[in-house]
Amino acid sequence: MSPTKAQVSIEFLMLIILMVVTFFIYVPFLWYQQLDIQTESEYLIGEKITTSLKKEIDTAVMFGSGYKRNFTLPEQILDSDYTISIQNKLLKISWKDKSTGEYLIAHSISGWPMPGQNTISNEDDVIVFS
Repeated sequence: MSPTKAQVSIEFLMLIILMVVTFFIYVPFLWYQQLDIQTESEYLIGEKITTSLKKEIDTAVMFGSGYKRNFTLPEQILDSDYTISIQNKLLKISWKDKSTGEYLIAHSISGWPMPGQNTISNEDDVIVFS
């Protein structure tokens, strides 16, 4: 016995409904995974900036008085602005509601590093940013 036109239409409609339901079940999982990847990427970029800046400061301390170097920090972390602070030997990079930090070996620091072009120097064991 061959299926009727109505039965074929209903089977086709059921197949389409199944595909749509499957799509809507997977979309939130995929969206969450994409958000997680973006958050992890932001954190890794923040860590990279922190580590890079720590290495610049540590190098200036180790080379001693007379050291001077230009370096560039990224303008943003993905699409977010960030701030740099140094207090009590703690270098802290903050963006959105996240932050990362490193302890420094420098005893005295003058000025603040900023996103973009920076100059670091060691003047009589004081690390100076300009």
